[in-house]
Amino acid sequence: SYVGPDAWRAGVRTYMKKHAHGNTVSDDLWREIEAAAGKPITGIAHDFTLQPGVPLITIADQTCAAGKTTLSLIQGEFSKDAPDKAPLTWRVPVTVKALGGGEAKTLVTGGKGSVTVDGCGPVIVNAGQAGYFRTLYGPTRFAGVVQNFAKLPALDQIGVMSNTWSMGLSGYQPATDFLDLVSATPANADSQVLAEIADVLSSIDGYYEGMPAERAAFRKVALARLNPLFTAVGWTPKAGEPDTTAILRGELIAALGGMGDAAVVAEANRRFAADKTDPAA
Repeated sequence: SYVGPDAWRAGVRTYMKKHAHGNTVSDDLWREIEAAAGKPITGIAHDFTLQPGVPLITIADQTCAAGKTTLSLIQGEFSKDAPDKAPLTWRVPVTVKALGGGEAKTLVTGGKGSVTVDGCGPVIVNAGQAGYFRTLYGPTRFAGVVQNFAKLPALDQIGVMSNTWSMGLSGYQPATDFLDLVSATPANADSQVLAEIADVLSSIDGYYEGMPAERAAFRKVALARLNPLFTAVGWTPKAGEPDTTAILRGELIAALGGMGDAAVVAEANRRFAADKTDPAA
């Protein structure tokens, strides 16, 4: 994504021609991509493949002038267990998109970077989700993402959800931020986005083990969100439906059943019992 498809293909072609019928090491490929792209690909590859950990990109500042947004970025290290540890350093390719505006790429190196993109709307960091890092937006900027969440491509919706849930579990931002994204997701969203919601809500329900009052309160919210989604897909597969819808159906049945939805549990039991006498059950 950082070098672009033309430079990538050119580098791969050169690599294959040079090493036809021979052996190679990883750096042979990185060098040819670097030569074709004119970008420090070998260093980037070494940062991500020869040391452990996950980078954390934090938006330190965001300004808009003359129809362009400029972001100041800081690179730290994402850590569930020790968020205050001294971070390793990576050269991190970052793609940024302003909602309703343009897209731009930058390389965060030496722990910091900046990027300017056309447009003054909320900004998605790691647009296209090709980058291997976590993102910390900050409360105000994240609120802008939530308000425009329904407008994002499905891939970015899934990426933002995954990032938000991981950041919440790790204490970098409120875990309830994920529920804001759930509320902002339209009922006709991509089935993979809806499956992500079902999966995480089931996980949250598990954290309430041993807390019946709190679990009942959470389940009321979760079931109110999931039931309409299940009504839309139903128990019975429809002719020509995509595999992702079938996966969503299974996720929803598991989530609703696990949370004790009476109608789903009853129908699941009925179908299980019917299997003894009805091959089509």
